[in-house]
Formats: sequence, C-alpha cells, structure tokens
Amino acid sequence: MAALRFLVDVSAGARFQRWLQARGFEAVLSLQLGTDPGDDELLAFAASEKMIVLTLDRGFAKGVFTRGLASAAIVVLPDLREKVQFELLEEVLDKHFEDLAKGKWMIAAPGKIRVRSQES
Repeated sequence: MAALRFLVDVSAGARFQRWLQARGFEAVLSLQLGTDPGDDELLAFAASEKMIVLTLDRGFAKGVFTRGLASAAIVVLPDLREKVQFELLEEVLDKHFEDLAKGKWMIAAPGKIRVRSQES
C-alpha cells in the first residue's frame, strides 16, 4: 500500500498536521512552503509532489470542483467541533484510503462522505 502524504491547508492548521504525523503520515503545513501563494499554486504543488490537500475551506474546494482543475486528492472537512472533524478524518482514512491513493476528491460530513473522481 502506498504511503499517503498530506499538504495541510492553513484553514486546517498545525493541529491536523500533528494529528496526521502522530498516525505515521507525512504532513506538511502549507505555510511551511512560504507565503501563501494561492489556491491554484498550492494545488499544483500538491499534484507535483503527489500529496493530498486537507482543507476546511469549502470555497477552496468549490473552486477546484467547479473549475475542474487537475490536482492531487482533496479532503474537505466541515466547520464543526474539532473532535467531530478528527473523527471524520479518521473515517475518511479508514474507509477511503485507496480512493485517496487514486487521487479522488472527497467532502466529509457527519453520516456521509462524498467521493468524486477528478474525471467526473
């Protein structure tokens, strides 16, 4: 099984980076790359490095989905209590590891994880 690597958007922050690292995943906080270059550049970097973008910013994800930008996988978590966000991320990793490895996009919400192929 391929190792998953994450680019954690500033909206998710260092707490998600640490959470992922504690579970053995490589996780880089987007701010570690320098000043925020913008969504398109972050996506291009993630795609070139075969990283999964983790974000809480639905606007970021909506822009990607509606413009059909080719990119790495994306996980969007809702703006809910932190405990719920971590539970959802754990569910995404448990149930959709292979989908993430294949570059699929997903939006997680309590009781539902929407998975979308970049081709759809």
